[in-house]
Amino acid sequence: NAFTSNRGLSTIRYTNLVEWICEPGQYAPRTGSPTGDWTGCPLACSPGTYAQSAATGTVCITCPAGTYQRASGATACSPCLAGHYCSAGTLFPFPCPAGTFGNATDLQGIGECVECSAGHYC
Repeated sequence: NAFTSNRGLSTIRYTNLVEWICEPGQYAPRTGSPTGDWTGCPLACSPGTYAQSAATGTVCITCPAGTYQRASGATACSPCLAGHYCSAGTLFPFPCPAGTFGNATDLQGIGECVECSAGHYC
């Protein structure tokens, strides 16, 4: 897993002849014109995505609704916090709007925030 002596003039293209095994949360490019030298799997899954196991190629998975991930190179997503909701690929939990609440974790959308009962503040 190395790409050396590149001056921006080389182009790589994925073929079935080569599979680069990457650590969880990382991947190697399948196509493009990388610059500089690199070894291993130089790219990390972006925030809002993860790769939970050693992988070949680009296999970062979008965090599902009800979870979030703010870090790059993640191997898992975190459950959405109570009082918040998280749509798919969310980097940060969104708080339920004023006048609503959410007791549970893993809320997937604003529609799961519940209106406060009359005479109660939340």
